[in-house]
Amino acid sequence: RMARYALTALALSVFLAGGAIAARGLAEIRQTKQTLGLFREVIQQHADEAVVTDIWWFSAALAPIFIEQPVFTLNQSDELESWMRQMNGSWDRWLFIGYELPPAFEHIEEHWGYSISSMENIRGVFFVKMGRTAANR
Repeated sequence: RMARYALTALALSVFLAGGAIAARGLAEIRQTKQTLGLFREVIQQHADEAVVTDIWWFSAALAPIFIEQPVFTLNQSDELESWMRQMNGSWDRWLFIGYELPPAFEHIEEHWGYSISSMENIRGVFFVKMGRTAANR
């Protein structure tokens, strides 16, 4: 009889633990959808601009947006200067998205003729709108 109670208690605790884990998973999915929705809104506000990111999963997570909007994914944020060199001023305005600001931002105006038009941090991700300075248009 004692073994039966122990087995019932074990089964009940496994069932409750499974339910708690499933509830946490659903909450995580809901939060992720909300966060991606916020990201999508910001990107759609900049529909006529290229998007440059060093977040590896970003272009895959928001793939439908990038059918008509160019996205460039860098391996690391320190590759931004290389990207700017390759683009050779092709974009007057672009949106950088990353967890941190790239080192190139320290001298982007002097060396590349761009300045930060606006910057916001949404759930730990920077959205930085870049534009050509008046002297470089």
